[in-house]
Amino acid sequence: MSPKPFPRPRPLPAATAPSRTPAVAIRIAARHSEFCFYATTGTRSWQGAASAPTRESALLDLFGTVRADLGTEETIRFVLALRPDSPLWQHYTELVALGYRVERADFHARPLMAAAQAGLAALLSQLPPRPANRDGAPEPAVPAPAGAAEELTVATDGSVRKTRAAGRTRIPFLEDSPSR
Repeated sequence: MSPKPFPRPRPLPAATAPSRTPAVAIRIAARHSEFCFYATTGTRSWQGAASAPTRESALLDLFGTVRADLGTEETIRFVLALRPDSPLWQHYTELVALGYRVERADFHARPLMAAAQAGLAALLSQLPPRPANRDGAPEPAVPAPAGAAEELTVATDGSVRKTRAAGRTRIPFLEDSPSR
């Protein structure tokens, strides 16, 4: 008779030491139709605004600017807070080949991220307020893409169709069914 199998506990992960490659913490925010950024290594910092269609393209421009300014051929770690569905994660291997290692902020990068957040807050406080449009409402932070004014309904099977009445959720099987 063979012994009864039982699950073994997983080994605990070892505490990781901070990386030796230079780290640049970045915070970015949409302002008017551009993206304001603040990046810091602890000893150097970069701040400004990038006119780009998306946050990711503004970040790619910033990566190139920082690399050119540092003048190093080493891989540079860029520590930032990105959404999990950001296109930059899909192109991680290509970015590493270019010398840009994009990482999520971890425990070791917390002081750098706090400095970057403070720098971005100071930068945003120095900028003038958003201008109002003709209606008196503030201008949107990022312009909406063309065709975004139409309301769309996405079904659970993935099909997409235009909604008849704006502001109302359309449920086809309830609208098309005979009344009770």
